[in-house]
Amino acid sequence: MNLDNTFTALETFVSYFKKNGYDKTMAALTIEDGQVTSFDDPYINLVLNSVSQAFSMDVESLLYAKYARGDNKFAVGFCVYYLYKSMTIRDISDTIFISRHKTNISKYKILIESLNPKYKSDIPYLKIKDKLDKILLNK
Repeated sequence: MNLDNTFTALETFVSYFKKNGYDKTMAALTIEDGQVTSFDDPYINLVLNSVSQAFSMDVESLLYAKYARGDNKFAVGFCVYYLYKSMTIRDISDTIFISRHKTNISKYKILIESLNPKYKSDIPYLKIKDKLDKILLNK
């Protein structure tokens, strides 16, 4: 890296720091320990990739997002729902969604199980569920 590139990088860093502050800058620079986007079990990879494609997000944001709101909450719920067929909630919490509490993971699974076609807001998620059932449950 030459001097011009170094100076440009420092200018970018300083402007980012001024705009976002210390906490957000450190969060952007911090790499979480144990971040893994590929697992040994092919079924886990299939579930994560299928759900992330269904919700048009990358696997990293699915696994490591700090907050589960909106579609992210349903995406995590679908992952837990399908992974629960072969794993326990504790295993899912300890190996895949390490940044989330077991209680929340269980709530996400219940959220998917409680989808009802009578409610208009649940219909898009039921369509996604049907699509994922065909891929992950071989229906």
